[in-house]
Amino acid sequence: PLALAKPARRHSDRTLVGLALDTGEAIRGADAISATVPYVRRVRGSVLGLVGLGRIGSAVALRAKACGFDVAFYDPAREDGADKALGIRRVGSLEALLAEAECVSLHCLCDQRTAGIIGARALDVMRAGALLVNTARGELIDEALLAAALRSGRLAAAALDVHCHEPYVRGEVSSSDSVLSDDLVLSESKGVTLRAWHLLAS
Repeated sequence: PLALAKPARRHSDRTLVGLALDTGEAIRGADAISATVPYVRRVRGSVLGLVGLGRIGSAVALRAKACGFDVAFYDPAREDGADKALGIRRVGSLEALLAEAECVSLHCLCDQRTAGIIGARALDVMRAGALLVNTARGELIDEALLAAALRSGRLAAAALDVHCHEPYVRGEVSSSDSVLSDDLVLSESKGVTLRAWHLLAS
C-alpha cells in the first residue's frame, strides 16, 4: 500500500515528498532525514506492538515482519499458538507491550473493556517518542490526552484513520504537527494511486 496525502500541500512540511515538491531540494543522509522528519525510524529491529490480533492485525503482523520489524502483540482472546503460527511474540499484558513498542498499532474491537484503552495510564507507560497508529475505532483513544502527549513531546507522532466523533471536525488533535489524520489515504487501488500522484504533482 502507498500512503498519500490528500490534499498533499496540507502535510507538505511533514513529508519528504512534500519537501521535494516545495523546495526542489533532495534530502540525503540519515541525519538529515531524521532532523527533517523526526518520526521516520529505522524499521529493521524496531518493535511494532499490535493491540489485537484478529484478521487485520494478523495481516499487518505478516507484512511488518517481512519488512524487518520485531512484531509483538497483546490479545487475551487469541488462542495459544497464534504467536508461533505467525512467527511473532505474544506479550502478557498491555502495559508490557506499550512499554517496549516503538510503534503501537490498534487492531481491536471497541467494547466496554477496550473503550478508552489508550488513556492516561497507557500513555504514561508508552515509550518516550513512540508512534501511535489507529485504524480500528476512534473510541479506543482518549483524544484530549493524546493531544496533550503530542504537544508535550511525550509521543513523537500519531496516525489516525478514525476518530471518536465522525464525521470528524478538525480540532485539537489534528492541529498538532505530529498528527497524520483525516487527509491520509491508504490504497492498493491502481486508479486511486495514479490519481493521488497527479494530485501530488499538481
